[in-house]
Amino acid sequence: MDAFQLERVRSDLSDCKGMLIGLARRRGEKAGPGPQTTLTRACVVSLVAQIRKGGIEDIAPRLYRDPGDIVEAALAPGAWLSRAVTSPAMTTVSGWAAELVDGSAIYSGLLASLAPRSAYARLSARGIRASLGSAAALRLPFRADTGDPPSPFVGEGQPSAVRQLDFAAGPQLVPKKASVISHFTAEIARYSTPSIEAVVGAALREDIGAYMDGLLLSDTAASDIEPAGLLAGVTALTPSTATAKGEACAADLSALAAAFDPGAADLAFIMPSAQAVSAGLLCPGASALSIIESDSLAAGTIIAIDASDFASSTGDTPILDTLDDATLVSRSDPAPVVDEAGAVAAPTTSLWQQDLVAIRVIEFVGWTMRRPGRVAFMEGVSW
Repeated sequence: MDAFQLERVRSDLSDCKGMLIGLARRRGEKAGPGPQTTLTRACVVSLVAQIRKGGIEDIAPRLYRDPGDIVEAALAPGAWLSRAVTSPAMTTVSGWAAELVDGSAIYSGLLASLAPRSAYARLSARGIRASLGSAAALRLPFRADTGDPPSPFVGEGQPSAVRQLDFAAGPQLVPKKASVISHFTAEIARYSTPSIEAVVGAALREDIGAYMDGLLLSDTAASDIEPAGLLAGVTALTPSTATAKGEACAADLSALAAAFDPGAADLAFIMPSAQAVSAGLLCPGASALSIIESDSLAAGTIIAIDASDFASSTGDTPILDTLDDATLVSRSDPAPVVDEAGAVAAPTTSLWQQDLVAIRVIEFVGWTMRRPGRVAFMEGVSW
C-alpha cells in the first residue's frame, strides 16, 4: 500500500469516526415535543398570560423549561408550524413521526395539529394537501379513464403504446373561515402545569374535532361560508338484513368497498367507536382495514371513502388568541349578541362577569372530493 492509499484509508476512517460520534451524541439527546404538544403548550401559556395579565415571554419560562418554540408558536402559530414540520422526524419518537407509521395524523394546519385524531386531520394527512396562502381557490383536474391500459411491452424498433386519457376539470378547492372557541374558568391558572396542559389539550381536541367532523361527515350542501359535507348528494346503500351480526358486518363492509368503480386506491372506513369495536369483534379481517373512529357520526352510520381523492387546504396565516372580557352567545346556530332590531340573543355568557377565559382558533380551511363517486355510506347497520 503506497502513501497515497494509506492517506485515503486514514481519511475514510476519520470520516467514519466522526459519523459514529455524531450518532452517539444524537442517541443521547432527548427528543423534543411534537407539534401537537408544542401548540397545546402555546395555548396554555396564552391562557395563563391572559389570566395573570402578563406577557407570553414572561409566563412561558415559569411554566416550561424550554420555552423558545412555545413562545414562537403562541405568537405566530402558522409561521412556527410551517418551520416545525420541515425538521427531520423519527418514527420512534412519540408525538412526532411515530404517528406516521400507523397512518394517523400528519401535522398540516393549526386545527388539524391541535386535533390530530379527528377524521378531518386523518383524511387530510392521507389525501391531496395544498397551502393556498392568499389564493382564492385551486382547481383540481383529474384524469378520466378512456379504456383498459395497453401492454407496457414493445417489440424491437416498434413504437411504445401511449394510454389515451382525457383530463376533466375537477372541483374548486376554496378555503373558508373556520373559528373554534373554547372557554375555561380562571381557576385553571392555579393548577399544576401538567394538569393545565391535560385539561386544555383535551378540550381543544374535543371542540375542534366536534366542530370540524360535525360538518365534514354531514350531508350539508356547500355554501358561501362552508364546504360541503362528504355525504352531500350521496345516496345511502341498504344495509344487510342478515340476522347474524358477524355476517351482516362482513356483508356491509364488503358492499361499501364494492361501491367504488374503479376500486378505491386508499380505502378508509369512518364509523362511530361502538361500530369500530363491533367490527373488530365480529369480522376477523377487520383489523386489516383502515378504520377512522368519529363519534360525530350517528350510531349505525358507516362511511367508506377513497382517501386518496380527499383534497384539503389551508389559507392565510391562522390566528390563536385569548380573551377574558367578551360576551359569548352559547349556541350551535351562531347569532350576534344584539341583532339589528335590538333583540338580545340567548343564552349569553359574560367572560368578565363569570371569571372565565376563552381561547379562539381561526384558520381558513377547505376540503372537497377530487372526483365524484368516491364516497359511499350506510345508515342503521345492525351491528
